[in-house]
Amino acid sequence: MRLFFLLAVLLVTAPSFANDFEEGLDAIHGTDYDKALAKLRPLASEGHAPAQYNLGVMYEWGNGVPQDDVEAMKWYRLSAGQSHRDAQNNLGA
Repeated sequence: MRLFFLLAVLLVTAPSFANDFEEGLDAIHGTDYDKALAKLRPLASEGHAPAQYNLGVMYEWGNGVPQDDVEAMKWYRLSAGQSHRDAQNNLGA
């Protein structure tokens, strides 16, 4: 029964993660950085590697946030630790 419940929760929440991530990317491309942060930060905090990478980019370039190389590296490292290639590249790994 627990396995069934876990699978049901995953099936319900997975599309939500994907939708929030896509909305976050769309917001970045439309330079609506407040919306991008609102969509990506919760995902990144929950371990979503692409969201972590994109937060790193935002901090590296100061897009909608104060430019902060230390904060950018934090998000790149978290993402790279999950084998995200672009994050690894940005770290020079």
